[in-house]
Amino acid sequence: MRPQSDKFLGISAAYLFQRIAALLVKMHGRGVFYRDLSAGNLLLRRTQNANIELALIDTGRARVGTTSLSIRPRLADLRRLCHPLAWTARDPFLRAYFEVAGIRFAAWMRLAFHYYDWKHHLKKKLRPWR
Repeated sequence: MRPQSDKFLGISAAYLFQRIAALLVKMHGRGVFYRDLSAGNLLLRRTQNANIELALIDTGRARVGTTSLSIRPRLADLRRLCHPLAWTARDPFLRAYFEVAGIRFAAWMRLAFHYYDWKHHLKKKLRPWR
């Protein structure tokens, strides 16, 4: 088993989380509810000057409103993105997101993530029965 690194492409996880959080906060603040936000739809590219460029793809399900998103659609987007992450990575990412957004991350908000994890676990268990 390989030891888990806190770097990706030589860039710290904290910096990546901050950049991704800033992009998502900006998107949510402008009323964009992505609805299919996953790691597979988030592209990262390291530039020649060691910066990171981010892009979102597969925007077919996105909904664009005229006002900043409320907490419910924000959590819906975030839980899909965070699902494959262990809590040791989720916590720093969520702290970064809510700090950039200026929203206090309350304990009850974790329920959305636990529910999503449970739902996917159950779907996986029930798959052979179909």
